[in-house]
Amino acid sequence: MKLWSPWDAAHFNDPYEMYARLRTEDPVHRSQTGEWIITRYEHVRDVLKDNRFITGNRLEWIKRGIAHLHNHELDFHAIAQAMCGFMLFLNPPQHTRIRKFMHAVWTEREIEPQIRMNAREILSRLPKQFDVVKDIAQVLPALTMSRILGISPNDYHYLKNLALQLIKGLDLYITIKDLVTIHSASVKFIEYFRTIIRENNMAESGLLKKIIQSSENTPDLLSENELISLCIFLFTAGEETTSSLIGTGTRNLLHHAGNSPITNWDAAIDELLRYESPVQLLGRIAQEDVEVGGQLISKNSTVTLCLGAANRDPEIFESPNQLNLLRNHNRHMAFGSGIHFCMGDWLARLQGKIALEELLNTYPNLKPNGQVKWTRHLSIRSLSTFPVRAD
Repeated sequence: MKLWSPWDAAHFNDPYEMYARLRTEDPVHRSQTGEWIITRYEHVRDVLKDNRFITGNRLEWIKRGIAHLHNHELDFHAIAQAMCGFMLFLNPPQHTRIRKFMHAVWTEREIEPQIRMNAREILSRLPKQFDVVKDIAQVLPALTMSRILGISPNDYHYLKNLALQLIKGLDLYITIKDLVTIHSASVKFIEYFRTIIRENNMAESGLLKKIIQSSENTPDLLSENELISLCIFLFTAGEETTSSLIGTGTRNLLHHAGNSPITNWDAAIDELLRYESPVQLLGRIAQEDVEVGGQLISKNSTVTLCLGAANRDPEIFESPNQLNLLRNHNRHMAFGSGIHFCMGDWLARLQGKIALEELLNTYPNLKPNGQVKWTRHLSIRSLSTFPVRAD
């Protein structure tokens, strides 16, 4: 049996047995496809904090694929254009420049009342039987990000569907069919935000307006392509990780905690993030020869970091396969570590907390009502459907 077989159907339902074998038998594993697979907490953390490893392999791989396919009269350049400002793909100095810029403009964090209002508005429209993923988890973060950016809340359904298609670009292995889907979403995303920006059709108090104004007042202003890509990144990243947390969080609470009241929501959210990390895999490239866990990773080698495996490492977490909503000193890496630590972690936590709190307060006797289905994504672990009923 291969230690690394993420494309097997069983992996999409439960990757943790595979992660456990890797952690135990070969924690720094050279896969059959050539990349290194790293699964232990300390090794993952060390690589994330080590500046000898750089990000960008996902975008570079896509660019190489685009160039190759262009020679066969297949044009996918919009994908690279849409993702050129994705901070998780950038390295210093570009990453430092855009991250510093975002820290300067994204200062408004008093949005809890808005999120709670959004959640209650969504819940008030639900019938007694509904789908947690399609009716709540995918809707709330899309609506919230639309309002944060200052674009029309009427557009969030359209943008949510584009984000669901674009997120496939983060996976390790994608097909030409996937590229066609990702390219179509990229073209529509670019067109949407380019029109918004050129027509100045945004709220004066929204984040997008602040980004544009700040950029115009700095010597190193963002290009239109960078600005568009940054908007796509903010919407997609804010949508997908939070959607995953709400969907899997609801399932795990119902399955493991039943109807027991939650006394510490902050601790509960961190434990849900550890137990079922929305981002499962991150990619890095070695800039020089580096030893990790006794293995020599040579220069230019690709490394896949398994956050989902690290967050269940028994060397760090007691009873890691048990959901413990009161777990103390929860040092999970659901949002990464090092310079690429997710700057929207606070927003994901806040939306997850409010969504789950409002959902369970509104429906204290919520029950599963059919089989769940997992998305066939490797990098983002999320449900595609989770039917429930309110007894």
